[in-house]
Amino acid sequence: GGRFVEDAGAERRPAAPPSDRLIAALSEAGVAAPDGEVGYELDGVPFELVWTSEKIAVQLDPTPGVEADGWRILAPDAAVIAAAWKERSGA
Repeated sequence: GGRFVEDAGAERRPAAPPSDRLIAALSEAGVAAPDGEVGYELDGVPFELVWTSEKIAVQLDPTPGVEADGWRILAPDAAVIAAAWKERSGA
Protein backbone atom coordinates (compact mmCIF):
# COMPACT_ATOMS: atom_id res chain seq x y z
CA GLY A 1 0.00 0.00 0.00
CA GLY A 2 3.00 2.33 0.26
CA ARG A 3 2.90 3.05 -3.44
CA PHE A 4 -0.64 4.41 -3.25
CA VAL A 5 0.41 6.87 -0.53
CA GLU A 6 3.28 8.13 -2.68
CA ASP A 7 0.96 8.72 -5.63
CA ALA A 8 -1.49 10.65 -3.45
CA GLY A 9 1.36 12.84 -2.18
CA ALA A 10 2.57 13.54 -5.69
CA GLU A 11 -0.87 14.71 -6.76
CA ARG A 12 -1.11 17.18 -3.90
CA ARG A 13 2.18 18.85 -4.77
CA PRO A 14 1.52 21.64 -7.24
CA ALA A 15 3.33 21.44 -10.55
CA ALA A 16 6.14 23.93 -11.03
CA PRO A 17 4.75 27.17 -12.47
CA PRO A 18 5.63 27.80 -16.14
CA SER A 19 8.06 30.55 -15.13
CA ASP A 20 10.04 28.06 -13.02
CA ARG A 21 10.22 25.60 -15.90
CA LEU A 22 11.31 28.39 -18.23
CA ILE A 23 13.98 29.63 -15.80
CA ALA A 24 15.26 26.05 -15.39
CA ALA A 25 15.54 25.68 -19.18
CA LEU A 26 17.31 29.04 -19.44
CA SER A 27 19.70 28.12 -16.65
CA GLU A 28 20.61 24.95 -18.55
CA ALA A 29 21.27 27.12 -21.60
CA GLY A 30 23.74 29.21 -19.58
CA VAL A 31 21.50 32.25 -19.09
CA ALA A 32 21.82 34.18 -15.82
CA ALA A 33 18.76 34.42 -13.59
CA PRO A 34 16.51 37.43 -14.31
CA ASP A 35 17.59 40.41 -12.20
CA GLY A 36 14.37 42.42 -12.46
CA GLU A 37 11.46 41.97 -10.09
CA VAL A 38 8.43 39.94 -11.16
CA GLY A 39 5.85 42.52 -12.21
CA TYR A 40 8.51 44.95 -13.52
CA GLU A 41 6.59 47.33 -15.77
CA LEU A 42 7.44 48.53 -19.25
CA ASP A 43 4.96 50.70 -21.13
CA GLY A 44 2.60 50.17 -18.17
CA VAL A 45 2.59 46.39 -18.66
CA PRO A 46 3.97 43.99 -16.01
CA PHE A 47 6.49 41.35 -17.05
CA GLU A 48 7.29 38.09 -15.27
CA LEU A 49 10.94 37.75 -16.32
CA VAL A 50 13.17 40.79 -16.73
CA TRP A 51 16.90 41.14 -17.31
CA THR A 52 17.50 44.85 -16.71
CA SER A 53 21.16 44.89 -17.74
CA GLU A 54 20.42 43.15 -21.06
CA LYS A 55 17.09 44.98 -21.45
CA ILE A 56 15.14 41.79 -22.13
CA ALA A 57 11.60 41.33 -20.86
CA VAL A 58 9.34 38.29 -21.08
CA GLN A 59 5.63 37.82 -20.44
CA LEU A 60 4.26 34.33 -19.97
CA ASP A 61 1.05 35.50 -21.62
CA PRO A 62 2.35 38.10 -24.10
CA THR A 63 0.48 41.36 -24.57
CA PRO A 64 0.64 42.37 -28.25
CA GLY A 65 2.03 45.74 -29.20
CA VAL A 66 4.05 46.47 -26.07
CA GLU A 67 7.11 48.54 -26.89
CA ALA A 68 9.81 49.98 -24.69
CA ASP A 69 12.77 51.96 -25.92
CA GLY A 70 15.83 49.78 -26.33
CA TRP A 71 14.14 46.73 -24.80
CA ARG A 72 13.53 43.38 -26.43
CA ILE A 73 10.10 42.06 -25.57
CA LEU A 74 10.24 38.30 -26.07
CA ALA A 75 7.86 35.35 -26.06
CA PRO A 76 8.30 32.79 -23.26
CA ASP A 77 10.47 30.57 -25.45
CA ALA A 78 13.73 29.43 -23.84
CA ALA A 79 15.63 29.18 -27.14
CA VAL A 80 14.63 32.68 -28.25
CA ILE A 81 15.41 34.21 -24.86
CA ALA A 82 18.76 32.40 -24.58
CA ALA A 83 19.83 33.61 -28.04
CA ALA A 84 18.86 37.23 -27.26
CA TRP A 85 20.49 37.12 -23.83
CA LYS A 86 23.77 35.75 -25.20
CA GLU A 87 23.79 38.37 -27.95
CA ARG A 88 23.19 41.21 -25.48
CA SER A 89 25.36 39.98 -22.62
CA GLY A 90 28.28 39.06 -24.85
CA ALA A 91 28.31 35.62 -23.20
